[in-house]
Parts: sequence; structure tokens; C-alpha cells
Amino acid sequence: MSGFSIDVLDSFGYGDSLMHRIDPRAKVLATFGFVVAVVSFNKYELSGLMPFFLLPMATVALGFLPIRLVLNRVLAALPFIVLIGIFNPVFDRAPVMLWDGFQIRAGWISFASILLRGILCVSAAVTLIGTTSFPRFIAALQALKVPDALATQLMLIYRYLFLLIGQARATRRARSLRSASDKTPLGLASSMLVALLNRTLDLAQAVWMAMKARGFDTRLKVTRPMNWRPADSFYLALVAAGSVLFRFWPLGEWLGRMIVTK
Repeated sequence: MSGFSIDVLDSFGYGDSLMHRIDPRAKVLATFGFVVAVVSFNKYELSGLMPFFLLPMATVALGFLPIRLVLNRVLAALPFIVLIGIFNPVFDRAPVMLWDGFQIRAGWISFASILLRGILCVSAAVTLIGTTSFPRFIAALQALKVPDALATQLMLIYRYLFLLIGQARATRRARSLRSASDKTPLGLASSMLVALLNRTLDLAQAVWMAMKARGFDTRLKVTRPMNWRPADSFYLALVAAGSVLFRFWPLGEWLGRMIVTK
């Protein structure tokens, strides 16, 4: 899947499934609680994080999201996650005994823990947008009394991203039609980048002026009102209970001991 197909995820947010019908506010609160539980583990935790993969997996299944789409988004964020913990093995050299006399630096364990937590948080965010759509996500934030300035900035950044992608597609298409070579010289690439940013900034300004002319007052207008149902309360309670259970009950270690015993 190409780097310019980021808008594909948003298109899945307008689908119709069990997860799509859950109130966006419930999904936002559930995802927030999930992320808090994941990041609250100590830096050397590995087995305790494994059960948390059940939530994104269940969301993918119940929301009918293509697993390849979710994996592509997680892989796109992986270099940034690696960058956060890449120096842990260098600075944390304390030896840790694993099994049969095998030792490993504690930094490698903390690095693996950062990878797992990063993958879990990105997966939760991707599946949230994939079953909610970004406008409904912003509307849920506003309904939950998130400051309007923050919600508006997120919405405008998201919209500008699509303008940037559209202009990048047009620039790349024009470049391919005018040249028989697939290689782009560095000087030409920098000129194309500057032109791309200028064009998208001009277009974003025009879009903003059009929004203001139509009465935009920094709040997203909800065309489909949100309605909290008993199913939404059940979903939020289920995710919250699961997050608390996985956080304080070592399910991964318990399953590991059962497997070893058998």
C-alpha cells in the first residue's frame, strides 16, 4: 500500500458494523483508559502487556477492518517507536538472568517493552479512527469537554494533511508525465517540495476563508447526533474491566506457567 493511501483508513470509519455503532464517546474513553493502563507498567514488563493485544484484535474483527491496513499503519509508526528506546541497551547494561544461565542486558528488555507499548497504543488509535472516522472522533472530544482550541487544531491538521496528500499526488503525476526517468535529482526534488508546500498552504488558506464565510465558529457541527445507549455503557465497562484486570493480574505469567506445567 503506497504512502499516499493514508486516507483509506478514514474511509473505513464510515462503515456499518458492531464497532461502528458504538457511541464515539464510549470508544474514546475506552481507548484512553486502555492507553493509560498500557503505559503504567514498569519499564521491564513484557508478559503483562501481551493480553492487551486482545482489544485491538477484537476491534479489527468486530469492525471488519483489514488486518493489513492496521499493520501498515503500525509499521509506519514503528521507526519512531524504535527511536524512543534504541539507546536503552547502551545506557542500561545491568545483567538480567533469564533461564539456563542465559544473561541479557536489562536495556534490551526495556527496549522490547517500549516496542510492545508503542505498538499497542498505535494499534488502539488506528482501530479507533478506523471504526469512528475523524470528524466523529473530534465531535466526541468536544462532547467530552476537551478544549475547543485543541479539537479545532486537530481537525484542521487532519484536513490539511489530506490537502497535502492530494497536492503530492498531483505533483507526482505531473512529474511522471513530463519525464521518462523514474529518478528525481536532488535539486528538482527540493524544488518540488517547496512548490508542494506553497500550493497546499495557499489552498489551506482558501479553504479556511471559505469556512469562515460560511459561519464556521471553531466548533464542528454534528450532522448525526450521538445517542448513548446501554450497549455503549456495556462496551465501556467491558474494556475498562479488562484493562484493570490485565494491569493488576499477571495473566501472561499465569498462562506461561500453565503451558510449562503441561
